[in-house]
Amino acid sequence: MKLSNRFPSKVKEFWIGWYVCLSCMRSHSNCLHHIMSPSSMDYVKGKHNESIYNSCPLNNEECHLYKPLHNFNKQKELLLKVKSIIDISDYKIDDNDKKFLEVYKKYYKNG
Repeated sequence: MKLSNRFPSKVKEFWIGWYVCLSCMRSHSNCLHHIMSPSSMDYVKGKHNESIYNSCPLNNEECHLYKPLHNFNKQKELLLKVKSIIDISDYKIDDNDKKFLEVYKKYYKNG
């Protein structure tokens, strides 16, 4: 899997060997994308967007490009999937991760 898109090395390293595309749940992810990006209606600029909670393994051609990923429901779905994976891992969150969860807290309510 090619991992890029301005994530810190510890975020990229976490997902190495992960092949499940979190959009379709098939084993064909080939890139790491931001869930909340400048294309998102609720995007808040800042370093917190480099958080592991904003990283999402996807298949670039089949599940990301030209697909409607930047709407509230899809972003919430992906954010919750990522959070459930991170929360059961031994990944140590940092202040940047906590800031991301605070900035986008409305996506984590009731779900």
